[in-house]
Amino acid sequence: MELKKNLQEFFRKNLRDPGLTLSELVRYTEGWSCETFRVGLTLPDGPREFIIRKQPLVGLISNYNMEKEYRVLKALMSTDMKSPKVFWFEPDPAVMGCPFYVMELVPGEVPVPPMKDEKQVLFPDEKSRRALAGDFVDILVRLHRADWRALGLDFLGDPGPGKGAARAQVKYWEDNIRHDQLEPYPVVTQAVLWLRDHLPEAEKTCIIHGDYRTGNYITRDGRIQAILDWEFVHLGDPMEELAYTMDVGWRSGPPDFLISHLMTESEFLKLYQEKSGLMINKEALEFYRVLSALKMVGMGVGATKAFSGGNARDLRIAVFHYRTYPFLYVLAKTLGVV
Repeated sequence: MELKKNLQEFFRKNLRDPGLTLSELVRYTEGWSCETFRVGLTLPDGPREFIIRKQPLVGLISNYNMEKEYRVLKALMSTDMKSPKVFWFEPDPAVMGCPFYVMELVPGEVPVPPMKDEKQVLFPDEKSRRALAGDFVDILVRLHRADWRALGLDFLGDPGPGKGAARAQVKYWEDNIRHDQLEPYPVVTQAVLWLRDHLPEAEKTCIIHGDYRTGNYITRDGRIQAILDWEFVHLGDPMEELAYTMDVGWRSGPPDFLISHLMTESEFLKLYQEKSGLMINKEALEFYRVLSALKMVGMGVGATKAFSGGNARDLRIAVFHYRTYPFLYVLAKTLGVV
């Protein structure tokens, strides 16, 4: 009851309507990191609905920054990017226990890839799948083309030219793992050393979503309406995004192994290259393929710390905890040491 009362006062203040009432508060089960709520309000001129994205007490990483996510989405509102509109950021934990921001409710569905049945086809309608695949690449190209300097996104930290983007991401994930690990992992040390020795040169620096895949967008009438889950957003090498999106963890099952259940690897890379005008750097893709495997270990290790500390209330955090060693195996396999 206290939470609903706090939120009601929050919306009364920000909508400047002392008479509104909070009629509904529902937490969504989708999403593995930030907590997401749908809020229903009753106002004199009719009902309104919003979405709240709240920073978790614990999650897959130890350094969530809801203000960063909010500021990026706020900046993208002035572009043609398929991202949800945002309204307010609240840093005061007195309202919900942690910082949060409020965004629009985008009608539609979130296609969630199956976790167990590899034979399940997520998009059985061929026409719909191809339309979504086209949107998927178009939106990614649009994001990578966005002028982050003009949008005022310098605060994300320009990694600089050349090898700066790759170096920054290796350090970021190494630091996260070192901070969260409960025991040393020799294969992580080996991966970090390999990555440091193979840093690629970036052709350009662009906005990286950081978790661009099926499961993180809303569809309606067979088209993508909005890209969700921006907690990993940063500035970096577009090849990093491509490699992560092509990770085996986000593919459909055999025999096609479709990228994000949408298209083959060759189709994905061909479309991206044609639409973006950037040449695909295969050596950089190989580097970022190893980095993607390291990222998954980082999320598993973060979940392990949260779960083992008794602070994780979401049982899906426990799932990531128990997948840490499979992630370590995939990292070792990617490195070619098993």
